[in-house]
Amino acid sequence: MGMAIGLQQGSGLALPIDTLARRVDRILVSGHISRATLGLDVAPDGLVKQLGVGRGGGTVVIRVHSVSPASKAGIYEGDVIVGINNHRITSLDDLLAALELCEPGETVTVSLRRPVDGTSKVQMANPRTTVSFEQQPNSRYANMRVQVQLGHV
Repeated sequence: MGMAIGLQQGSGLALPIDTLARRVDRILVSGHISRATLGLDVAPDGLVKQLGVGRGGGTVVIRVHSVSPASKAGIYEGDVIVGINNHRITSLDDLLAALELCEPGETVTVSLRRPVDGTSKVQMANPRTTVSFEQQPNSRYANMRVQVQLGHV
């Protein structure tokens, strides 16, 4: 993989060349860079393993920003993001890479697992959110898919 490297007074920055090429195209078209965001914070990968997310991995949501795409779609703290569109998410790097392929304002499908208390009931912040829900017998998690219109940074 090609890398573009920049240095400035003792600090370094390395970007994959494909990412840089997309950014340059966006700058030439719009005059600035805008990146897609869900509007949430996730746990570091080491903490995810300690929390015992289990088979299939994913990344754990530890904070949902108010008035964000994630909050509007009904994503909660404790949810485990396991996919965006057709991209499997097993780590923070996977999440960032999947978002890198998306444009601000684009609607994506976020696949997640939500901890449940055994009642098979799932709360959604917005009753108009499109959701599919499935809970496996004897599982602590419900499998869900929500539609999220991405914001920008």
